[in-house]
Amino acid sequence: MKKLILTSIITFFFTFNINAQGNLEFNRAIKQSGTVASFSNSNLSITVPTNKIWKITTGSIFTNVSYCTLLIDYHIIAYYLASSSATNYNLTCNLPLWLPQGTYLIRLDSSNTATSGYYSYSGIEFNIVP
Repeated sequence: MKKLILTSIITFFFTFNINAQGNLEFNRAIKQSGTVASFSNSNLSITVPTNKIWKITTGSIFTNVSYCTLLIDYHIIAYYLASSSATNYNLTCNLPLWLPQGTYLIRLDSSNTATSGYYSYSGIEFNIVP
């Protein structure tokens, strides 16, 4: 009986070619960067095109404040922490971040909102192939 049910389910899937989602096909590498004149006006946006998915794999921030974060869609992608020693930390975290088609907020946050900064992120763009 179990074999009959399993065979029926497998036949059903192959007959109707049921697929839960499209396949992903590499399209291009993404590298985007920008500057903000002040962290208080750092609300920027990015748009992932229709039938595409982005996989953000790394991010970084360059600034002269003691602490700063780079967020995409409210996910921390990178943070910068200046220490009292000679070592400063520019680390990525919460990656990879998968972004389906749509528009997403990019924000740089810091305790010193008047400071300028530079950000960069990179990843891979995939086509959704049915």
